[in-house]
Amino acid sequence: MGYSYSNTIISWVEDKALLALINKTAKELKLNLLEVQVETDILGLPYFFAIIYGGNLNKKVLADLKEIISWEKPKEFAILLTSTSASKIPPAIKKYFLKPQEIINPAWLRTTILNKKIAISRHKDNKRSYDKTIFRTVSILRKLMRKNTVLKLDELCNEYGVSEKTIKRDFDLLNSMGEDIAYDKQKQGYVLLFSVNGFIDEK
Repeated sequence: MGYSYSNTIISWVEDKALLALINKTAKELKLNLLEVQVETDILGLPYFFAIIYGGNLNKKVLADLKEIISWEKPKEFAILLTSTSASKIPPAIKKYFLKPQEIINPAWLRTTILNKKIAISRHKDNKRSYDKTIFRTVSILRKLMRKNTVLKLDELCNEYGVSEKTIKRDFDLLNSMGEDIAYDKQKQGYVLLFSVNGFIDEK
């Protein structure tokens, strides 16, 4: 398992007891841990959670962090300081910093990291769901673009494994994009009356 934005945490602290706690927590949560020694490591390596001694955060480090975060725009990312930052944290990235904890409770640390990990998984699941919606909607449109095609609601539900409401939302989405899809009572199915993309001739 390599280092990534979803499975890696870093520590930039000098306290040996705290280092041991962070190591133990990482193993319990099955996460990769990077123990960094210099600022370039926290700027150039992928991670979603960092535990840093506040005295290490000078103006240059914070400025570089701000620039990197502006590029990456992470959905879930947090920095826990073990003391107050040596320099003022820029407002643009302040939301990523947790309240400084000079004494870190093991259970609290584990729960805090785990919550971030779960949130990352949730974002990934949402993306997969979004990708499925796009694939299904495009697939339905391509079917409709064939002349004289009639799509039955129950058949679409069985094919894509979704509810009637979901398929109807797909039709609404396509109509909002300029397609003209309507239910034909005589044919007892959905037909494409007009498409901004034209029609595909039957072979």
